[in-house]
Amino acid sequence: MSDPSTPPRGPFEAPPYLGQRRQRGLLGWVVLVVAAVLIGGLIWWVVSNKAKESADQGGGFGPPGVGGPPGASGGGGRKGRGGAIVNAARTEKGDMPVVVSALGTVTPSATVTVKSQISGQLMSVAFQEGQMVTKGQVLAQIDPRPYEQQLAQAEATLAKDEAQLANARADLKRYQTLLAQDSVSRQQVDTQAALVRQLDAQTKADRAAVGAQKLNIAYTRVTAPVAGRVGLRQIDPGNYVTPGDSNGLVTVATFAPIDVAFSLPEDVLPKIVAARKKGAKTSVEVLDRAQTAVLARGELASLDNLIDTTTGTIRAKALFANADGSLFPNQFVNVRLTTEVLKSVVIAPTSAVLRGQQGMFVYVVDAERKVHIRPVQPGAAQGERTAILSGLSVGETVVTDGTDRLREGMSVSIPPPCAPGAGGGYGGARKPGGSGAAGPGAAGPGAARSGSGSSGCRPAAGPASAMAASGGGDSPSGQARRQGGDPGAAPVAAAGPGGEASGASSGGSGRMQAMLADLKLDAAQQAKADAILSEAREKAQAGLPEDADPDTRRAVMRKAMGEALGRLSAVLRPDQKTKLAEIRAKMAAGVGQRGGDQGGGPKP
Repeated sequence: MSDPSTPPRGPFEAPPYLGQRRQRGLLGWVVLVVAAVLIGGLIWWVVSNKAKESADQGGGFGPPGVGGPPGASGGGGRKGRGGAIVNAARTEKGDMPVVVSALGTVTPSATVTVKSQISGQLMSVAFQEGQMVTKGQVLAQIDPRPYEQQLAQAEATLAKDEAQLANARADLKRYQTLLAQDSVSRQQVDTQAALVRQLDAQTKADRAAVGAQKLNIAYTRVTAPVAGRVGLRQIDPGNYVTPGDSNGLVTVATFAPIDVAFSLPEDVLPKIVAARKKGAKTSVEVLDRAQTAVLARGELASLDNLIDTTTGTIRAKALFANADGSLFPNQFVNVRLTTEVLKSVVIAPTSAVLRGQQGMFVYVVDAERKVHIRPVQPGAAQGERTAILSGLSVGETVVTDGTDRLREGMSVSIPPPCAPGAGGGYGGARKPGGSGAAGPGAAGPGAARSGSGSSGCRPAAGPASAMAASGGGDSPSGQARRQGGDPGAAPVAAAGPGGEASGASSGGSGRMQAMLADLKLDAAQQAKADAILSEAREKAQAGLPEDADPDTRRAVMRKAMGEALGRLSAVLRPDQKTKLAEIRAKMAAGVGQRGGDQGGGPKP
């Protein structure tokens, strides 16, 4: 029913509600266009301000879009006033051991199941389970009384037969006298002589029976056939034991010396055989499962006589003194065998060697601070040290970090090494209103990846900075080429971190060096500290997958550094321990004030 107040519409006039819908749709489009313009203008304003801020700082080194050009990587190819900022190191000459790694099993030289050699009741056990025993030590006592009675019977029989033998010999002597007087026949004399021989044989049998009974009595005292460690007791006192018991009484395994069995690839066999012909000893190291600690050092003892055709390997056995008992039978270990030592070769950081379509190459920095691609032939590698067989000379500078954006002939800038105690990093002082504060240790987005601070330096080379120097690279290729190394091997040069993958940044390395300097370690303590830090670095690298994100890498590195600091206290004097506790407390307070561990330093 129509409203009488509404005027009638013509036959071609649209209903009024359709016009209202068109007005609302047009208004919505206008709102969307205005919103898009506003958002686009806001984005342009943010990008422009960030780019300007980065230019004022000489090139930021933080995450992409913060304190640096858009799309720039936090660790490599960063642009500054002097070109791309990279880390570099000089090659040097040295000796490089060629190491073959393998999985091995600790095998005792002898494993003996101690069994009873006679039957009887087990009276007592004279050992404790897991005890170290010597050869001939009494382990158990079997009831000897039945065998003592049998020994008495055998001795009595022997005495009777000896008496008969003595009488027969006396009769023989008489018969021989009578035969000389032609009073008896020779047959009677010969019969008496045969009786003497018979009784003599009987007494020998009696003596053997006496010896057998004495041996049985000796067997009632069960002794250790070899020196070693006894296992768990298989039978309790009071039980009746027999030689047929399959489990025996206990097992004894030798511990010192001890062997490690492992397999070697057949291609290293000629080098080993040649060294053995010359009389040279092939050194072998055994590490734990995590490859963080050297358990023992020994030498190659023997090789199998056949190569396994299914695997192309040959079984080998190494001998270890194991005086401290660090190796345990049937223990799985990691074996490192040194086949040869390359003398006086060019050594470069492993992080500098890259793989391309044309093979292996490095970026060499010339006197004008320009990089050039140089094909190389790498040899043996050990941790952060790689032997270069051809392509490099001693003293040349190679890029170790920041290679993902480099091109042939590009100019680069290499930060100077940090002074002892200076916080490393490349993030310069920020303008007022920026997201970070100036000064060493200041944290902010621009310094999150490269270690906060305004010193603009890189950590100096040395074992103390090995943890930071090999944390990782910016690109996936840099992460893929990181390898676990020798705990005792020091980095060749200052291959400092610069990428987000580094768990301990250059600032953390500088603080670690400052800490070690404050502790005033002597030569022996410094050597142990270097070994502890190197082991911590390898442990952190071994526990990281190649596709781990930066936060995970930093967390793992912080944990490894914390464990290294805990182990370091074991080699310090009381005054040094107190100083270390104070330093760790200050470090913890510094991390809390920054609101996060953006500096990458070690966390207690």
